Amino acid sequence: MKLSLSLLVLGLILVTFVIVDSQAGSGTDPLVVDIMVSPSTVALDSQGTWVTVHAEIAYSAVVSAGVTLDGIPVTYTKSDNRGEFVAKFDLDAVKARFSPGTVTLTLYGVTTAGVPFSGSDSVKVTGGGKKK
Repeated sequence: MKLSLSLLVLGLILVTFVIVDSQAGSGTDPLVVDIMVSPSTVALDSQGTWVTVHAEIAYSAVVSAGVTLDGIPVTYTKSDNRGEFVAKFDLDAVKARFSPGTVTLTLYGVTTAGVPFSGSDSVKVTGGGKKK
């Protein structure tokens, strides 16, 4: 952020103050967005195709190609009917990382302004042991 302010006192002195946010875009404080992962239950023995993540951030504000879900690269993105970001991830890649129980999945990305963002949601994992 850069803010400028000029002050003219009786036409004698012009003083300009410039305030610069040195941390802007540095990635130290990522934007946290609400997400919803679907399905809410992942069966390790299922034959599905996708894990879909709905994020409460404008589709136009996201650099789609860099989005990941716990390190899994995005396969497909689109805008929902509200203009918000939707990402699809390969179900087998997600299933390969988890054993039965409740797990937290985290979506990571960067906005078109260069600000990192993330959001997390928990899902239940059922079925056999960890896939290899």
